[in-house]
Amino acid sequence: MNSNFNHLLTDFTNSSTMIELQPQWLDRALTISENLHNPSRQFNLYLQALALFSFESWIHAREPNLAINIATSSVFKPELANIIDVICNLQVGDFKVCLIPTLDYSDSEITIPRYVIDIPEFVAHFYVIVEIDEELELGFIRGFVDFERLVANQTNYPLDIDWNYALSSSLFESKTEKLLVNLQCLEPNTIILPTQDSSGSNNLIESQTTLLQILPEVQTQPLWKKLTWEQAVITVTNAELRNWLYQSLTNNNPNFNLHLRDLFKILSQQTINLREWIQNQIEELEQELTWQMLPAPAMLSNFRDINTDNPAASLNNILAQISEVTDINIPSNAGRAYQEFVGETPLRLYAVTWLVSETEKTWSLLLILGGTPNNIPPYGVKLRISDRHTILQEQELTSDLGVAYLCTKLQATAEEKLLVTITPPDGSTEISRLFEFSF
Repeated sequence: MNSNFNHLLTDFTNSSTMIELQPQWLDRALTISENLHNPSRQFNLYLQALALFSFESWIHAREPNLAINIATSSVFKPELANIIDVICNLQVGDFKVCLIPTLDYSDSEITIPRYVIDIPEFVAHFYVIVEIDEELELGFIRGFVDFERLVANQTNYPLDIDWNYALSSSLFESKTEKLLVNLQCLEPNTIILPTQDSSGSNNLIESQTTLLQILPEVQTQPLWKKLTWEQAVITVTNAELRNWLYQSLTNNNPNFNLHLRDLFKILSQQTINLREWIQNQIEELEQELTWQMLPAPAMLSNFRDINTDNPAASLNNILAQISEVTDINIPSNAGRAYQEFVGETPLRLYAVTWLVSETEKTWSLLLILGGTPNNIPPYGVKLRISDRHTILQEQELTSDLGVAYLCTKLQATAEEKLLVTITPPDGSTEISRLFEFSF
């Protein structure tokens, strides 16, 4: 009588760990996996989804009052499922649970990715083995181990070249009713989990040159083939970089790699808070960047003999031209400022911002880029605006436009940051400014 048959015989006589796979689970798991952009990892995600649905059903059947939130798990976050081979960040009551799917529990070793043991964001209070038998359409809760016992024995198990730990199955408690007791009776702080490292932003800045070169080459390859562990930690723990890496699987836009450069600036550059401009305040950062506040139009109307060399008057002239051909409505209390850039071709950037809706937390930003007075228009200058997800706009000033400046208006929410990048006509170093609007 082989070991697999013994397992099945035991399971049928003690059904407390056995779950019948429902047809709707199979269909849902198939849909989830087929939507993953990486075909080489679709079966892994299919298996993970079945393990997740099996575990959820097991919890509901044994302890219906125990809350389980599968929506937080990596199964429903393709940018994570594309990297990590187990289900992490599953919330059960006040505990974090990691599910380890397997097709054959008769193996003496259990493989667990280093990500969910050595990176605080993905560690769990409990690690649970879930076996899936597709042929019999059954799932089995095979065993569990808590984080403290796992790390106490971590040095006894090898770390493979592909960043997986090979743990002995004997490390796992097979009496799964003990897991239910722990989930109900223990306090989460009984099992101490590591805290996240606060040096992440510094590591990001230090590694961005290398990551800018390597990440576009990753594509469908596992990270261990291209990155060092330290570089992988930076990538995996940053939601924006994870998302960029996942989107790179299907994005054929030639500027997609350019957006990666912008993304690193968004993640590391100091942000200008435009909310302060409405209150006619300028913070130390803006002062260091030589932003100059401008008066509102009502104040300007009291001036006499204003010529176009006056920045406020110049802005009003441009806004008057814009209003003739657009329906842009700028409130009188909008924040107005400008900054000049000295170079082979002197440039002036106007920025006008206002609150659109306090309730919906939306704001607008109007940008006008041109030359300084008494200089020829800076034909060839480029203006690019990016957010965390994509390049929103790209413009170049040419004589064909019929005006001496570039103009664009954007609307964003409280969570969004906008990176404005200026490329001078001479192709010299780009100038970038990062804007947000705090609420």
